[in-house]
Amino acid sequence: MLTVVLNALVIISIWKDPFKNFEGISNYLILNLAVSDLLVGIPAELFTALLHWFPYESVMQVVDITSALGFYASGLTILGLAVERMIVISHIH
Repeated sequence: MLTVVLNALVIISIWKDPFKNFEGISNYLILNLAVSDLLVGIPAELFTALLHWFPYESVMQVVDITSALGFYASGLTILGLAVERMIVISHIH
């Protein structure tokens, strides 16, 4: 529940930014990270809870696929943030 609420707050704060302080590549990557964490937070946790009540092979495959996609998206977004920060720092010096 905490994953969904906090990531939704990040998405809303970047989307409804009245002064346009959150423009830039790094903030868009943070927005992408919040969306991918919601992908893990909502369906993957829901399907994991369903897996306890319906321990079928098809439910297990859905849990594995949604969890993997969400975690891969989060990992690639963090990698993108690291590369973007490395580029910015290397151009400063």
